[in-house]
Amino acid sequence: MNKPEKLRVVIVEPGQYAREAEIDNTLQAEQAVVGGSFEVIYPWPDKNVCLVLNDEGKVIPLEPNRGLLEYRDIVFGTFFVCGDNGEDFCSLSDLQVKRFLQRFSRPEVFVPYCGHLLPILYDRRDLPNVPEAVRQETKERNGLPQICFSDMPGIPEVVLLEYGENRCLPLSASPEGKTASQYADELNERIGVTPDQQRALQRGFACGWKTGPDDRTDKKHSQDMTR
Repeated sequence: MNKPEKLRVVIVEPGQYAREAEIDNTLQAEQAVVGGSFEVIYPWPDKNVCLVLNDEGKVIPLEPNRGLLEYRDIVFGTFFVCGDNGEDFCSLSDLQVKRFLQRFSRPEVFVPYCGHLLPILYDRRDLPNVPEAVRQETKERNGLPQICFSDMPGIPEVVLLEYGENRCLPLSASPEGKTASQYADELNERIGVTPDQQRALQRGFACGWKTGPDDRTDKKHSQDMTR
């Protein structure tokens, strides 16, 4: 069987939306994607698809990327999904590309929770390869994010707020030397949530989502986000 010169793959990077790409079918090119020597794993029943990741991602450590439910584990660093014909890597089909773009579409942020790292999906319209569905959902929320992190009176931990939800999720204690407010600001910056957006979600949560952003700062920000 002739070795294909190019591979059609899905590349998944920390803090980014998954994207389709074409890479050279060489060891050097494949190592360049994952940032070093790689390991090949087969998380899915269809053995003609594999996941290629940096084999030292947890040791270096690289940035946590996506939760892998099949292994109850986390992939650290950039990885890609490609086909496997039993002898070598091969390209993904149209259906497989669509499947793994959906599976790994949204970036994840990881926060300590009950002794583990909890993956939390989020959206950012300022990133490349934003799915059209995300643009539409953000527009329907008047430019506000789906989630934000916040501190709450009487709760020592940072909490997770979700747009439209009347319950919050307390997370683990803040890192040593940081207040809940400081840790929330750090996490929000990581996922691209501005202070105005955080205040808008806090207000919605406090009001039971009966009112939206009601000051001129939040209204202007929402208008800017939906242009």
